[in-house]
Amino acid sequence: MKDFVCNTKLDNGSYIVDPNADAANSTGDPDNATKAMELAAQFDFNATPITDLLNNNSIPGGSSTTKQINKIIPQVYKTRLATGVARQTDVDIGTHKGHNSSHKIYGWGEPDSMMLLEVLPGDTFVPGNLYGEVWEVTWTRRHVWRHYYEVKYDCEKTETYPCMDNGTPATCTRTYIGTCTRTEYYEMSTNDTRVDRVTVTLEVKENSKTNINLDYDGTILSTRNDVVKAFTSMDVTYLSTHTDPGLEEAYDSYKSKIFDPNMTANVKNKNLNNDNYRPKTFDVTAPEWLKGEAQDAVDEINRQIREDIHLDPDINYMNYPNPADSMRATAIDLTAKIKANQSRYVDKDRYRSGGKYSSCSAKTISQVREWYVDEVLYQVNEQYGGASDNINKEIDSNFGESADGVRDANNAGANLLKSVMCFPIGFTMKAEHVRPDGSHFEKDELAYWQENVTLGVNMVPNYLRHDKFYDPEQNTWIDAVKSGERYIADPARNPSSESFIPLSLQNINVFANNPTLLNGGMQVLPPSPSTAWVATTNIWKIRVKGEFYQFQLYDFDNECHPHPIYGHEAQIYSREDDVDIRDPATGSVVGHNNAIGFEFTTGTFIFVPPGPKGVGDKLEGGIIENSIGAINEGWKI
Repeated sequence: MKDFVCNTKLDNGSYIVDPNADAANSTGDPDNATKAMELAAQFDFNATPITDLLNNNSIPGGSSTTKQINKIIPQVYKTRLATGVARQTDVDIGTHKGHNSSHKIYGWGEPDSMMLLEVLPGDTFVPGNLYGEVWEVTWTRRHVWRHYYEVKYDCEKTETYPCMDNGTPATCTRTYIGTCTRTEYYEMSTNDTRVDRVTVTLEVKENSKTNINLDYDGTILSTRNDVVKAFTSMDVTYLSTHTDPGLEEAYDSYKSKIFDPNMTANVKNKNLNNDNYRPKTFDVTAPEWLKGEAQDAVDEINRQIREDIHLDPDINYMNYPNPADSMRATAIDLTAKIKANQSRYVDKDRYRSGGKYSSCSAKTISQVREWYVDEVLYQVNEQYGGASDNINKEIDSNFGESADGVRDANNAGANLLKSVMCFPIGFTMKAEHVRPDGSHFEKDELAYWQENVTLGVNMVPNYLRHDKFYDPEQNTWIDAVKSGERYIADPARNPSSESFIPLSLQNINVFANNPTLLNGGMQVLPPSPSTAWVATTNIWKIRVKGEFYQFQLYDFDNECHPHPIYGHEAQIYSREDDVDIRDPATGSVVGHNNAIGFEFTTGTFIFVPPGPKGVGDKLEGGIIENSIGAINEGWKI
C-alpha cells in the first residue's frame, strides 16, 4: 500500500492516480522509464521498410526496383520498322490506227530508265517516315495489233433433198457451186510505254510501346510513339550528362541492311504497292548509364519520402494498443501523405517537352518513377496490412474465443492511461423514481421520490498481493517459503489455517524465444524477398486468479437503520465465506455467503520499430513467469 500511496494524492475526497507515473515508479528507475515511455509514444513507423524492401539488392537477381528497370528499358528501346512503297502508274498504249484487235503483248522487261526525283525529309512525329526517295521508272514493250476482214469466193457446196428409193421416201444429196467467205488480217506492231512514280519510304510503324502494371492504381501504364526525335542521338542531362543514342541503331541497321539494298528491286517491282513491306522489329541496345540514372531517380524519391513522410504522432500505443490496429492506421496515414505528394515525386514534366517525352532515356526514367511511387503505395498497404493480418492471426491463435475480449481490454486499458484516474472515497449518486420512458415525475405528484445515495467500498485485505500469504486472523502479510514443490506461509510467523494467497498470476511471453532477435519478439512481416519487416511485436498471455477475504459495500444514506445520534447508520452488504447463515428471529438457516473470487485470462501487446534488439522477456529468464499462487495451482502452459 505504501508504494500506491506515494503515487497518489488526495483531492476533494478522492484519490487521484497518474497511471503512467505509477508505472514508471514501479520499475525502480522512474526517470529512465519515463523517457522510454515518451520515446515509445513517438515511434515513427514510416515508409523506409517499404523502400528498403523494393531496393534490396541482396536478393538473387536484384531488387524489385532493379528488375522493373530491366523490364522497362527494353520496352522503350524497341521499335518496328518497315518499307512503304506507294506507286502511281501511267501506261501509254502505242498508236494502232485501223488495227483494233490486240493480238499479242510482250513483257515490259527491264526498265528503259530509272531516275531519282527527290529525297523526302523525315516526318516530325512518328509513326511516320524517317526517310524517303521518289523515283520515276520507264518501261516499253512490243504490242502486236491486227485488223481482221472477210473475203468472198466461189466454192463447191453439198445439200440434201427428198427423194424416192424403190418407192420409199428417202433423203438424197447433191453438190452445187456457191459462195464462201474467209477471214484475213493486216498486222502491225507498236511500242507501249509505262511510267511509274514510286515513293519508297522507311516507315516507323511503332516505337517505345510500354505496358507496366500499376498495382496500387489497378491500371496498366501503356503508351507508345510518344518520344520526340526517338531515332536521333542527343545529349541529355540527369545526374550527369550523357549521350542518348535513342533508336538510331535500329534506323541505321534497317536502312543499311534492308532499305537501301532493296531500293532498286522495290522500285522495279511493278506489282509492289504496300505500306508495310519487309517489317522488322528491333531490340535496340540501351546505353549502359541508363540503369544507374534510373536508380538515381528512385533514390531521389526515397530521400524525398524520408524527409516528407512521417507518421501521425497520434498513432501510438496509447491510441492503438493493439499493434494490428496500429499497422492498419499506419497504412492509411502513410498512403494519404504519399498520395498528396505523388505528382511531385513522379515529376513527369521534367522529362517531357511539347506533350511528349524528350528522349528515350527520359521516357524510361519517367515511367520508372511513375511505377515506383505507385509500387510504394501498393507495398505500404500490402506490407502494413499484411502485418496487421499477421498480428491478428497470432492473437486469435493464442487467445482463441477470448481474442476479441483481450483486444477490447487493451483498448479500455489504453483509455485509462491517457489521463489521471480518480478513486472517490465515497461515491454519491442521486436515486429517483422515473416513468418507464425515463421522464421525471413532478414534485407534487404522488409517485415523486428521490434521495441521495452515498456508496463506499471496503475490502480485506486492502489490496491483493501475489508474492505473500495473507492471514486474516492476524490481519498481516506473511512471507512464503518453499516446501517441496509448493509454497506455504512461513511457519515461524504462526500463520492461521485461514492464511491464503490472494492473487495468482501467470505471465507467458509468447514470442520470447526468437533466436534472430536479442530480446525476442516476432518480426512482422518476417523478412523475405516479398515482405518487409515493418515492426517487431510481442504478446504476453496473462492468467489471473484472485479472492477477497471480505468485500463490503456500504450504503451510507440508507434510512432503514435509525441511529440515535446520526439519525441512521449504513446498510452493509458483505461477501465472505460464511456457511449456515441463520435468521436471528427463528434461528433457521437462510443460506450461505461466499467470498468474491475471480479468474480470467487476458493479454497485452507491444510493438516497436524493426531492429536486431527486438522486444520481450528473453533476457529476463524465459517465456513463463509463475507467481507462488500459480505454482501452487499447478498451472502449466
